[in-house]
Amino acid sequence: MTTLIVAASATRTESPRNADGALFRYAYITERETVYADTVTELCSYLIPTYDQLVEAGDDTSMLEARVENLAHRIGIAQAMSLEQVLLQREEALPDEVMTAVLEPKDRTPIHVDEWPLTDLPLLLLTTQYAPFTAVPRPRGAAVHFYDPRTERTFVHDTAKIAGCQFLVLDRA
Repeated sequence: MTTLIVAASATRTESPRNADGALFRYAYITERETVYADTVTELCSYLIPTYDQLVEAGDDTSMLEARVENLAHRIGIAQAMSLEQVLLQREEALPDEVMTAVLEPKDRTPIHVDEWPLTDLPLLLLTTQYAPFTAVPRPRGAAVHFYDPRTERTFVHDTAKIAGCQFLVLDRA
């Protein structure tokens, strides 16, 4: 297993290859760099600094908890940025229940919301905090967006989506 990080400013004429001479299976592209990896686990280690130790220990529960915590932090930041934009454009205050729902830490037991009342403010949530994983029903609404840390692949995909990055997979079929 190999990871290669290439600065965005680097000039490349062909796709890089791993130590075995094969093309890397995965790429995670940010503004600053492209991370090439043979496995999604390696990309998780790039995104979560302590993930390598959890993988070495074979602790699946701790690996899931790390993905939940990391993605919750990222969507919390994105939620705060969305809230700031909406507050700058609105003349009236948002209802208390809306403020509570958007400001509540994303990895905690959520406050129950049946229907999200706004279309101009997205409600960003973790799949793992709602049914069928908990007793809390999923909120409905056009601006409700769920992010999934359950598997390494969905974690990397949704991290890229929330961060405005790209997650690419080489089809070796």
